[in-house]
Amino acid sequence: TGAHDQEDADLKKVFYLDLKVGQCAVRQNSKTLLVVPCSNPNHSLETYAVVQGGWGSAAPSHSALVSIATSTCRSSFQRRFGHPIRAGYGFEFFFAYPGAQEEKYRDRVNCSLRLWPSWGVLGAGTHSR
Repeated sequence: TGAHDQEDADLKKVFYLDLKVGQCAVRQNSKTLLVVPCSNPNHSLETYAVVQGGWGSAAPSHSALVSIATSTCRSSFQRRFGHPIRAGYGFEFFFAYPGAQEEKYRDRVNCSLRLWPSWGVLGAGTHSR
């Protein structure tokens, strides 16, 4: 059971704003993700950027946050990989909601690759490249 035990040990549930660059995950519910090895064919998210959105401690309106996160995730992918996200893929972003999340995470934006426009598993391996 050695390899199977190690794979189970690699799995952990995290709050969506705690994803780190290079981690792959499976959505558990709206705010909890299961971090899995990228070799797990069931992963549906690959985190490629965790950045500050630039609004500091005073968040703008929700629509402004969406606009900032969209721009930030697009440009972060382009900068890191040297090209835009390929057809069939898109991105999912996460940012803090006002209140306790905002106090802890401030203007953090987490960007993860996903299938687009449909939602589904990415398959084994890393697709952010």
